Amino acid sequence: MPEAFDVGNEIGWKVFQANALLKKNVFLSPISIEFALCALFEGSKGTIRKSAAHFLKLDSSKSPLNPDLAALFKSLREDKGVKIEIANSIWTSLTPSNSYRKLVHDRYAAEIHSADFSSPEKISVDINDWVSKATNNIITKVVIPSDLDGALMALANAIYFKGSWDENFDAKLTKEDDFQSSKGKLLAHFMNRVENFSYFEDVSVQVLELPYRQRSTSMVIFI
Repeated sequence: MPEAFDVGNEIGWKVFQANALLKKNVFLSPISIEFALCALFEGSKGTIRKSAAHFLKLDSSKSPLNPDLAALFKSLREDKGVKIEIANSIWTSLTPSNSYRKLVHDRYAAEIHSADFSSPEKISVDINDWVSKATNNIITKVVIPSDLDGALMALANAIYFKGSWDENFDAKLTKEDDFQSSKGKLLAHFMNRVENFSYFEDVSVQVLELPYRQRSTSMVIFI
């Protein structure tokens, strides 16, 4: 796997571990986070750029959007089997150059918004409205005013995904049964289907791949 993908997965794993401490369900996209951080990296200089380059495992003298990342970003946005939208926005009280605005827009589909962080209530509303629009109103709140206290800049990243299975599950075969969770048994709906899937198991894990339409994208489940 190209190093750029390894870096994205490593960043995603760190974010997942940090959020896992909250003991809540966590959904994240490693590659989406990496795109957002790379957009910030493009505008950094000096010590900050060197520190960011070390974290992202980049050459501080070059653009982070290498051929592997560029090709992946393009393929995700052009995938006909599913709908994937990755959106980034930078909210800042500073004044970015026009060249930087164009660069992050063209390379990362990122928007830059002027923000007065002396009014965190208004900025939090603006950011949440942007996220809501970027996710087709599925995610409506990601920040509260106290998150922005003392801030000079905020980076917002959103991903929207919608896909249909390559072969649909028959709703008539869905049944209720007990699901064993860490908090005990829960009544859940279980989809059923008999089919040949890519599958692996050993003494520590079971892995199942469920392809979406056109089979260019899949859901991979680890149990």
